[in-house]
Parts: sequence; C-alpha cells; structure tokens
Amino acid sequence: MLAMCLAFIQPINAFLRPKKPEPAPEGEEAPGKLVVTPRRVWEVGHRLVAMASGMVAVVALSSGLHQIREKGMSMDTEDDLRIALGVWVALLVALPVARAVQLACMPSQKADASLEDGSSNGKVMEMAALHPTPLNP
Repeated sequence: MLAMCLAFIQPINAFLRPKKPEPAPEGEEAPGKLVVTPRRVWEVGHRLVAMASGMVAVVALSSGLHQIREKGMSMDTEDDLRIALGVWVALLVALPVARAVQLACMPSQKADASLEDGSSNGKVMEMAALHPTPLNP
C-alpha cells in the first residue's frame, strides 16, 4: 500500500515543481558554493521519494512471493522468482552507477552533451534526473 501511495505522489509532486532559477549574472556566481533554491530542494525530495518507493516496492514484491508460497507455490519456484527479482534489482542499481562512472571517467562526454543544447547541464542532467544514484545527487 505504501509503495502505491509513494508512486501516486510523484505525478502530484511533478505538478508542483518550482520553476528553474535564472542563472546568476556574470561575476556574481560563487564557484564551488552550493546554492539552495526551492527547485533544488524539490529535486532532492523528488529523488528521495522515487528511491523510497522503489525500495518499498522491492520489499512488497519479496513479501508477496513469500505469501504466495504459503498458498501452495513450490519452494523451488519461489527461489527462482527471488533470483529473478534479485537480478532485476541489481540491473536497476548497476546501470545508473555504470553510467555515472562512465561520465566521470570521460569528461569529454560531459562537454559534448553541454554543447548540444547550449546549456551547462545538457544530457548529463537529463540522465541524472532519470537515474538518480549516490554518485549523481
């Protein structure tokens, strides 16, 4: 039930997203200084809710497999399904981490991505939004 509630919150959360702040004028930006804006707070909260809903969903699937076994599914079938769930979760974690490592090892891709659309964030931020990881906050 909690996984469903967290999943339904995400579209509402996206609707309430604050506008992107205007970039600071030349000379006024402080390099290395973290600027907290309503948009940045929203982004962090949105990602936390997404990660929490994913974790709760995996727990719900795992407990559902156990309950199905109690109703007559063989233990071998449950083991096979748990292995499949584990592989799926491992892929969901490994792919964004691999992408973050790839971008960290090849800075030229970051520059190419930022040149494509003229922004400083480019495709790198699109990937970060789609695949939040501890390496990519």
